[in-house]
Amino acid sequence: MKRFLLFFLFIGFSLFVNAQFIDPDTPPNTFPVNSQINSNWVLHFSDEFNQDSLNSNKWSKLVSPSSRAARPDLGIDDWFWKEENVSLDSGYLVLDVIKEDTNTMYCGAVNSNNKFETTYGYFEVRMKIAEAAKGTHTAFWFQGDAMSQIDGTGNDGAEIDVFESAWLGDYTKSVIHIDGYGASHQADTRQYNTPGIHNNFHIWGVSWTADSIKIYYDNNLKVVYANTMWIPQNDEYIYLSDGASFGLSGNYFTSQSIGYLTSAYVDYIRVWKTGGMSEVIEEVKNTKVIRIIDVLGRESEQLNNQPLFYIYDDGTVEKKIILE
Repeated sequence: MKRFLLFFLFIGFSLFVNAQFIDPDTPPNTFPVNSQINSNWVLHFSDEFNQDSLNSNKWSKLVSPSSRAARPDLGIDDWFWKEENVSLDSGYLVLDVIKEDTNTMYCGAVNSNNKFETTYGYFEVRMKIAEAAKGTHTAFWFQGDAMSQIDGTGNDGAEIDVFESAWLGDYTKSVIHIDGYGASHQADTRQYNTPGIHNNFHIWGVSWTADSIKIYYDNNLKVVYANTMWIPQNDEYIYLSDGASFGLSGNYFTSQSIGYLTSAYVDYIRVWKTGGMSEVIEEVKNTKVIRIIDVLGRESEQLNNQPLFYIYDDGTVEKKIILE
């Protein structure tokens, strides 16, 4: 029996939505806190970090197979990302920094490589950085799989450092790296003021479109990359990390006792896509529904008069509302 439904199709991004990418603890109808951007957003990804353990469908804990770049100006001969330095506690993602011995630092980092990768959107992170004065820096950044391809642009992928807290003043820097890390490497670095960065939690926002990348700090626009040579047009994945500082010199690390030094705390991360819609009449195809979820990614039964995602056995996903 044929039935005709009113479908609301999102414009500008795929409807291949997986419930695992939207945290059910994200409050309903959550939008970016930034009042400087438009309100036409649909939640695409979120993690509130309220679980007992890190969601392995979204994140990987990073483990360095060998030391990352030494920081001789701080007396750090080697430093590593360690799985045990990543945990969840009291609703936060916690990234610990440890002084393992007199010249070795252990740090924590996660990324979403091969799990959640996306192109364009608005990205929002609320976090508290680790204590920079102990020789560490905290970072929120992106990486593209094809970043090392050399074509004179970042269109095929880039490293986008939204911030790195490697200094002691109320400022930080953003950097976009393109064309790999060898002789062809190019970078565009922007310093911006971040009042109170070394105290309490703060919110970073990133608006990424085909034409620009805009960086916000506590809802204030700080940096605009408007030259499209720096703007990736392919999927990127997310990093949340701390590591040995590259912005200091002196005894900030060597004067510390061996053992625990400090931690970075991430309250949440949320990603939205633009939510323009159009209405069309469609005939239901002869496919089998294997799953129904609501707009927050929760399992649902078929309900009338509200939007739901119908996931079919041929891999397609449709967002529709049955009007009765």
